[in-house]
Amino acid sequence: NEEQEYDEEEKKAIDKGKELFAKSKKMNNGINVSHLGSHLGSLSGSGSGSGTGSDWRSGSIKSPDSKVEMKMVHIDGESLCSGVATTMVDASVEECLAYRMLWFGSREAKKRMNHIMKAEVLQINDHSLYYITTRKFPYPLYPREARVRITWMKEENGRAIISVSDTNDIIKDYPVKDGHVLGSVHSVWIFEPADPIKSIGERSKTAVTFVTRFDAGGFIPARAMKFLCKRFLSQASDLQKRFDRTKEIAKNKRRRDLEVDRTALHNLINIMKKIPQDYEQSEKEAIRYAKKFFARCVTQSIKNGIKLKSPDKKVDMKMVHIDGESLCTGIAKTVVNASVEVCAAYRMLYDDVKQKRQHVMKSQVKRINDHSLYYITTRKFPFPFKPREGQLKVTWMKTKDGKMIIDASDTLEILNKYPVKDGHVLGSLHTVWIFEPITPKNSVGGLEKTKVTFVARFDARGNFPTKALNFLCKRLLTQASDLRKNFSKSQMIIADNKAEEQVGEDKEVQNPVKNNKPSDRSNKLKLEVILKEKTNHNSREIERKFLSRMRLKKVDDNTLIIASKPVPGSSEQPKETTITKISRVGEKEAKVEMMTKLSLGKKVTKDDVKKSMRKHLSIGNEAAFYFINLLKSDELKEADGKVVGAQLMLRVKDRAKGRSKEETVKAFTKENRALRELVEKYEFFEPMLVAIVESKLKGTQQVGGRAESLE
Repeated sequence: NEEQEYDEEEKKAIDKGKELFAKSKKMNNGINVSHLGSHLGSLSGSGSGSGTGSDWRSGSIKSPDSKVEMKMVHIDGESLCSGVATTMVDASVEECLAYRMLWFGSREAKKRMNHIMKAEVLQINDHSLYYITTRKFPYPLYPREARVRITWMKEENGRAIISVSDTNDIIKDYPVKDGHVLGSVHSVWIFEPADPIKSIGERSKTAVTFVTRFDAGGFIPARAMKFLCKRFLSQASDLQKRFDRTKEIAKNKRRRDLEVDRTALHNLINIMKKIPQDYEQSEKEAIRYAKKFFARCVTQSIKNGIKLKSPDKKVDMKMVHIDGESLCTGIAKTVVNASVEVCAAYRMLYDDVKQKRQHVMKSQVKRINDHSLYYITTRKFPFPFKPREGQLKVTWMKTKDGKMIIDASDTLEILNKYPVKDGHVLGSLHTVWIFEPITPKNSVGGLEKTKVTFVARFDARGNFPTKALNFLCKRLLTQASDLRKNFSKSQMIIADNKAEEQVGEDKEVQNPVKNNKPSDRSNKLKLEVILKEKTNHNSREIERKFLSRMRLKKVDDNTLIIASKPVPGSSEQPKETTITKISRVGEKEAKVEMMTKLSLGKKVTKDDVKKSMRKHLSIGNEAAFYFINLLKSDELKEADGKVVGAQLMLRVKDRAKGRSKEETVKAFTKENRALRELVEKYEFFEPMLVAIVESKLKGTQQVGGRAESLE
């Protein structure tokens, strides 16, 4: 924001930087490279670049960073070399400019440029500085020193320039050391604001060009100069990595895409539930034929179906195929934890969600109306088969009995607009989705569930063996598994999933809430809990699994009871019976009383029982600590403070091996909200806690002597 005043010498340095940048553009485009060499030679006062240009070697350097392009020009055997690096940085022009100016002499520069033996910065004013360096060169070359003046300038068009050029102003104060060689360097950084189209969201982006010309002095082979040039140009890569927001941008893009997809899904669900649809005669015929096709395929699969090994144990798959033919029929059945409208809307928008598969080379969706669309795809088939294209018309309809039907069948309506590509084959596909609602009394906990049946018949057009069709059919039917998995993640039903996946064949456990009356559901909750516990016994690690049926009951407005009983099983199986009473004491205070009875099975010692009992009873303490950690500093009472202190000392005592007390204290203050607020408000607070824990905090002492002698 502040205006800068430049003297004549600084203006000349900036002008030379602009001239070097203008020549670099020609080099970057591969035009008249020898002119850049002679220009660079004239700038340095060297005759190295004064040749005809036939001796100049130019070309791209293999950049260590894929986001940075590097090029160089060099005469074999000469010490003069020039290079250009271009990249795009996820930061504003001012951020890039400030970072580069502060980079000289910084810790980051010393750490990154390990070949710099010595570096010193002398600040001249707000826009200029001297930079004195000594660089280590590969044996048998002597170290090179440099004395440069660095100046930055910002132009009216938003562009910023940093010019780095040799100077003799400080050569008397900083003479060249014996045995060292004084090198010559001229570099320029150009920071140009990117076009708005290239900027993603509100993030500024800057096009960065770094041009450098250095004369290391002496006779240096081309291989060594290429290495040195790449090392110089890597500074552009450091700048790019410092502000790289690729992951953040990708994350924000995914979040925005997810929000758009979620909005589209909710809108379509609302249309399916509330808005009546007007269907054309062709669409009604397609749905009518889909029902007949579905019934015929189901019957055929029962008679001649071959059961496929499904990748999802909750999806049944079957296939019907005649060996040698390209026509194949498959059927998949599953149950989804969502309503029929949600399932149907998700399937209609599935291709918009862009869940790309490796075998789908290209896909495109063209919407017709609220209930129909065109779906154009190109799929990659295993060698030696050619890619297959598909052109489908997809239509959904809701029946009077609450079912949803989605029909996807071949269409020729868009063949003229989207002709088949040369070398591709137009395949044939007909799929039908049937979504049947499962009534609440048959679904777990009264939640909506849907029985899904997916039928697919495809003609890949060609002579396919059964093994290949088996693979292709299974790949197509996995769409039913994708649908099931999507809603099993977002809508977990603990009672149902735990019972089916972990308890097994105990039918009473599989549906723990099936005997609940509707009137009881308001104050009761039942679920299955599996608790795994690991203990060490005689240098052996023993794992115990407690399987319990837990029930929550609300006695009155101030009292809750949680009771857990072991699921009937083997007498040797570990068992736990627990009753926990939670009573309201105040607005933000509750009293917890807990009683537990353990049976660890056979061949256990008294010490094992004590350790296990201590672990189980510590749940109450952990709950208390959890809620205390959520309190603000002004909400914390004296008693709570004592609990926090005890918790901290316990954490320090039980810290992991190799972890220091200081690391433990810092981690604890981040978890506790009240302590975190105090650390942010008072800088001394965290060091004081560390000193207390390490027993280094001492009382006030009387000292003598002068004040400046105190440490």
